[in-house]
Amino acid sequence: MQTLSGLTFGVMVQPLAALSQLELNNGLEPLPEINYEDVNGPFRCNRCKGYVNPHFQFTSEGRKAICNLCLYQNDVPPGYFCALNEYGVRNDKEIRNEL
Repeated sequence: MQTLSGLTFGVMVQPLAALSQLELNNGLEPLPEINYEDVNGPFRCNRCKGYVNPHFQFTSEGRKAICNLCLYQNDVPPGYFCALNEYGVRNDKEIRNEL
């Protein structure tokens, strides 16, 4: 709690809470869920264990990924491999919610 000019206030945050009916009525959509049942969980950096995210840089025709947190070059698991387009962007970027 902070006091500012004699006014006390607090904040409660629930980042992944279910949407309220008011939010649903205003057109907000729930976060998309990612299903990793066919693999052993999401792709993670081997050094810092950071999860794959839009800022990972894919190289070597999609076979390597450079972690944006620790700059470690990871081998991409076979189940997560996807070829890169002419701009060095994964071809499945638009359908992978984590990217």
